[in-house]
Amino acid sequence: MHPRTCECFSVCSNADIISFHNALPRITSHQSPWSLYLFLVYGKLPSLPFDMTQLEVFYPHLLPTLYQTCGGYNEFADGHKHAVPTPQCSPTECTRWHMNALSRKNGSGTHSIIRSIVRQSPDTLIDMSRVDPFSLFIVIQTPREFRRPAINHSWVEIVRVTPWQQRGCIEGTDYGCWFWTGRGSGIFVNVGQTAYGRDLPDIHRKGFANHDCGWARQLLRSGQDSLQVLSTHPFLHQGVKSWVGPTELVIATRTCMHNANRTLSACIPTLELRTGWNANIPCTCVHSKFPFYAQNTLHCTEQVHRWTQLNK
Repeated sequence: MHPRTCECFSVCSNADIISFHNALPRITSHQSPWSLYLFLVYGKLPSLPFDMTQLEVFYPHLLPTLYQTCGGYNEFADGHKHAVPTPQCSPTECTRWHMNALSRKNGSGTHSIIRSIVRQSPDTLIDMSRVDPFSLFIVIQTPREFRRPAINHSWVEIVRVTPWQQRGCIEGTDYGCWFWTGRGSGIFVNVGQTAYGRDLPDIHRKGFANHDCGWARQLLRSGQDSLQVLSTHPFLHQGVKSWVGPTELVIATRTCMHNANRTLSACIPTLELRTGWNANIPCTCVHSKFPFYAQNTLHCTEQVHRWTQLNK
């Protein structure tokens, strides 16, 4: 696959990302390029009509955007504009992506925006796009006033980066497995018997410790499998900051508690993942092939295989 040389929209700054999301269309025909995009993510064309604004996770490698030219330090988008001028694609091509746009006017201040981090040059980004189009993601989580917890034993869509560790808390050693939620990833995990809190003060009122190191152990002792925090602190990995605390999910099943998963892989051995529109297809976890250039992310082998077959 050749790298893109033009773009129809930018994802270089937080404002760009919100504008992109506000202008997403309602798909009414499988001739839309969004139908192919969704096929690559989910393995099946969407039922029509389909409102793209309900999705929160997007893979820039699959979109007409020149993310490799974005400025910024350590991430492909963090409040910066393009470092160099970028050519726009033809009006005909861009119209195909924007046709039936809903033109919502959500403000930027109430969303949580999360990005996987890149540590290398624009050339590295291009190389990543040729090998693994799911190696980067952006998440535009629903404004927190509209967030709702998943019900017990339901499957929720998630994204995840390299195994989390901080201040002595290490995944695989009683810390649980940590995720961000977001519809549109095409990757599902089951929450089991779940607890939730609206925000950190609510979590503390419900008896959880001030430091998240102990949350998973508390869940295990109480017979619960997971905890959803609908709005946590806004400080993310390696200095990236979200406007609003994102929704996090920690799973405390034994697979996540006693599995010394300290490698660079974001995949969690023996944790069941699913894909498909209704979490009805097994997902064989694969991690990014560029762990030294970008935060390691997880996705499904099936997703990458569909993209590879399309670009043979």
